[in-house]
Amino acid sequence: MDQLSVIRQILEQFYAHDIDLHPLFIDFKKVFDSINQKKLLQSLASFGIPKKIKRLVKMTPEGAQGKVIVDGKISNPFVISRGVRQGDGLSATLFNLVLHLAIRF
Repeated sequence: MDQLSVIRQILEQFYAHDIDLHPLFIDFKKVFDSINQKKLLQSLASFGIPKKIKRLVKMTPEGAQGKVIVDGKISNPFVISRGVRQGDGLSATLFNLVLHLAIRF
């Protein structure tokens, strides 16, 4: 709700000062699943992230497995081979780094 309030205040200020505003909203659907590990590591390198941290980030998805529940039944485990883990506090930051690199070029 805080974000909506901020957006509303911004719109009101632009309207009050008769300034043209063209808001753009982007929905990054399935964003965490779409991150390419190679691009992620390139992004970390371009920002000068130390090698030790890059190795830790690279190791995070290794051996990761998931299960889904469909109609109340749990699936067999499957290997997660791309993306970053949803719910991981670092995932949003990693996505932002990849997005920043993509926009920069």
